[in-house]
Amino acid sequence: MNRIFHHRISWAAYAAIVVLALCALFFLWHRERPASIVVGLLLAMNTVMLVERMLHTSYTFENSLLRISRGRFARERVIDIDHIKEATIVRKPLGVQRYVLLRLKDGREIGLQPADEQAFISEINKRQNA
Repeated sequence: MNRIFHHRISWAAYAAIVVLALCALFFLWHRERPASIVVGLLLAMNTVMLVERMLHTSYTFENSLLRISRGRFARERVIDIDHIKEATIVRKPLGVQRYVLLRLKDGREIGLQPADEQAFISEINKRQNA
């Protein structure tokens, strides 16, 4: 049975979107130099990619696999749940960021931000024990 977790958007991510959009608007508004137009367009593209990534990121459990889809512009990652050594919740100072850190058996680490961290970790544990 498949289970899907969606990405949790933090207030810092909302702030980043607003700042990038305002900077893009500023550079496109003051276009006396051609470099301002280029910088404005690059900032607008980054804003669009950031919004798309936040809205379309999902984590799907399929049998013994975890599929991490980070939107239309990024490649999908597939992780075998049996290769996960540990899953812990990490909190950054001042409540700026909170995420689930997956430590894999080959030494790699992956940070994910599901909407419900406890349910996500319990789903990993449930599928590892099954």
